[in-house]
Amino acid sequence: MAGERGQSGIRQSENDHIRRKHTGVDEYDWNATSSKPVGLIEMKQLVCFVILALCVASSCFSVQGSKSKSDDVLAGWKRIWDWHATPNGRIWRGDGNGPFLDSYAEWGWLRRLEGNKEQQVFVSPSAWKNAGFNCVSFDPKTKSLAIRPRVATLAESAITGYTQDDGPFKGHAIFSGMLSLEQLTQACPSNGAWRIVARMPGRGVGGPKFQGAWPAIWLMAHKYPMWDGVNGPRMGEPFFEKHWELDILEQHSKDLSRWYVTDHAQTPFGDPPEVPAQLVATGDTSSTFLEWITIVTDRWWFVYLDRRLILKKAKTKSAGHPPLYLIFNLAIGGSWFGNVTSETDLSKWEMNLRSIDIYAVPSNFVGDKV
Repeated sequence: MAGERGQSGIRQSENDHIRRKHTGVDEYDWNATSSKPVGLIEMKQLVCFVILALCVASSCFSVQGSKSKSDDVLAGWKRIWDWHATPNGRIWRGDGNGPFLDSYAEWGWLRRLEGNKEQQVFVSPSAWKNAGFNCVSFDPKTKSLAIRPRVATLAESAITGYTQDDGPFKGHAIFSGMLSLEQLTQACPSNGAWRIVARMPGRGVGGPKFQGAWPAIWLMAHKYPMWDGVNGPRMGEPFFEKHWELDILEQHSKDLSRWYVTDHAQTPFGDPPEVPAQLVATGDTSSTFLEWITIVTDRWWFVYLDRRLILKKAKTKSAGHPPLYLIFNLAIGGSWFGNVTSETDLSKWEMNLRSIDIYAVPSNFVGDKV
C-alpha cells in the first residue's frame, strides 16, 4: 500500500511523493459465476463483463476472468526464501532476531507517509531507544502475526513526537504495524513470485466504527544498491531516480468486499506513467485467511487470489528492473479513505500475516500462455 505517489506521476522528493487517488477504476466480480443463484441484475452484469473481456482481451493490462480455482501455479518452482509465523518472537531485524523492518529505510526511515496524511505511526520495540512500543505479536489462535493498532498514551505520544492535531484522539499518537522485507537480500529478487497467506482487518466490525483502516500488501523496487540490513541504504549511485510500486492489495474499511490492485509504473522501462487501479470484488477478505500470489518478470505482472487469476499485465517494453521488496502494513486514516471517527474502536481492528514464500521464476516460464 503504501508507497507515496506523486500526483503528477513524477516523484518530487522523498517526502512529498503522495499516493495518487485511484481513478478510471475497472471492476471485476470474483464471485460472478459461483454456484449461488444468479438474478437478473447479476446476469446483466455477467453479460457486460463477458463483452468487456472480449473487448480488452488483446490489451496489455486487463482484469482476467479466471474465476475457477486452478492447480497451484507455483508447483515445481524453486523456493528461494520463506517465512512462517511462529511463537518464538522472531519478528524484527532491529533486535537481530527476525526478517522485518518497521519503517521505510530508503525514504529516511519514515514511520508514516505524510503526503498521504496518514494518522498512524509504525512502531516496534527497538524504536526510540528501545522504548518497547509494539503493535505486532504472534496470535496462537490463528498461528499468525497480528497487527493490532491502538491509541498511545500521552506519555508514549510525547516520546515519539507523533500526535494528532485534531479529531477524537487529539494530542495522542496512533500506533500500528508495518512488516517490510526491504533490503533483505535473499528475499528481494528482481524477477520472482510471492505467495502470501493473510487475513484483512474488519471481521465482526462494520459501519462508522471501522472507518479509517487502510491495509495493504505491496511491492517496491529498491532505489539504492543492496545493503547489510543494519547500517541503512548504501548512498551510492541509485538504480533510478523514480520509483516503481506494485500494489497487490489495497483496501478500505468502508467496503470489505472489494480491493484495489495497481501498477504505479514510474520506471524508465517503457511503461506509461501509471496504470489506473483495478477494483476487484471478492467477498469479505476479513472472514478467513486467503492466499495471494503475485508473479513479476521483465515482461509480466500477475496477481492471483486463492489460485484464481485476477490480473495479467504486460509491460510495454521488456527490460530488467531493480530488486523488489514486500511490504505488509496497516495504515490508519489518510486522504484517500478518510480518518477515524469518534466511534472508532481500534481494539477490534486486526490484520494477520501467516506466511510468505518467495520463488525464482523458471527459465521456461512464458507469460503469454498464462
